[in-house]
Amino acid sequence: MFLFLQAVAGMTEADVRALLRGNAEGLIFGVLLFAVGVAVLALCFSRRGAIDLLLLAFGGFSALYGLRLLAGQRTIALVTGLPEQALRALSSYISYVILVPAFGFWERMLGPGWKSTLRVVVWLTAGFAAIALLLEGVPGAHGGLMVVNNVLVILGLGVAMLNLFVFPPAGVPGIGALRFGSVVLGVFALGENLAGLGFRIWPAGHEVIGFFFFTCCLGYAAAMRVAANEKKLVAIEAELEMARRIQSSILPRQTPEIPGLDVAVRYLPAASV
Repeated sequence: MFLFLQAVAGMTEADVRALLRGNAEGLIFGVLLFAVGVAVLALCFSRRGAIDLLLLAFGGFSALYGLRLLAGQRTIALVTGLPEQALRALSSYISYVILVPAFGFWERMLGPGWKSTLRVVVWLTAGFAAIALLLEGVPGAHGGLMVVNNVLVILGLGVAMLNLFVFPPAGVPGIGALRFGSVVLGVFALGENLAGLGFRIWPAGHEVIGFFFFTCCLGYAAAMRVAANEKKLVAIEAELEMARRIQSSILPRQTPEIPGLDVAVRYLPAASV
């Protein structure tokens, strides 16, 4: 807070209000998305057994997007005292990495996709992220890397929409929410791009609202998927319990009594049956 007061000391009250008003939307949605992502990651790692990769992908995607949104707000630079150049670099690094959990989520929800297209996109984005992180510090590399990043985003979204609307797998929980969220995000993104061409539908800079709604739809779909998996696990546990009872019922209740011979028995079942 001291750094913030120090930074705004030369600004008028109107300038400070304009700064906070201009950053309010990004700050609110950034904090919300980051908090949701951290909460989902905490849930993911607190669960017993193997880590749910769907929750891991969704939590990582939401937390990274929220963090990138916060890094782009001037208010954060004033409050933390971090150079804006460092925050821009952080935003670039996140832009390269965030593609992996984003398309990893789609791959976990819809499977490998038509002709394994979703799985190919995941491997492409993972390879690009590794290369981009290594080359980001090379002079003159940043511009070209962001162009490739944008191409991958467009390609990946096209593949995701293809598998969501044209070749959807059967029995995907929450697929209606995914489709609805995709349409809403598309409308906001279209309005943002039309504004850049001079065809203003609503004030520019509100694409994050559509993205937040889209993220909520992803979260709902992920929750439906996890609930469906839990239901399957409960059914499997019931079948295993029945198998345990059947096995137990066919075991002898006492050892044979034979004169001059002692009989000992040791029973070692597997973990469940």
